[in-house]
Amino acid sequence: MNLEKANLISWCRHLAQAGNLFELVDERPKEVYTKDQASLCMNLALACLQKMPELRLDIEYFVYILKGEVDLPSVLYFKSVNLWFCKCNYEIVNDEPLESG
Repeated sequence: MNLEKANLISWCRHLAQAGNLFELVDERPKEVYTKDQASLCMNLALACLQKMPELRLDIEYFVYILKGEVDLPSVLYFKSVNLWFCKCNYEIVNDEPLESG
């Protein structure tokens, strides 16, 4: 990948495809977060970077995932069509409406 012509999104996708997603993490504040927390945040970000808007996570499910009420959907990369696809299987544990504010 030519990093001089890359943008942040394409760089993140490239790292994810290569299995090097943790290169995105700033290692200095290690005591502030766990590896699982960093992985969750990076994978949520990737799920929001889908090229096709209909494949991106809904904000409602995003919040449920952050609360630990549903699992993060698996994110798959298909090289042949250069498309990020989010296979979402949600099981809502708590069906109460989200609080606003």
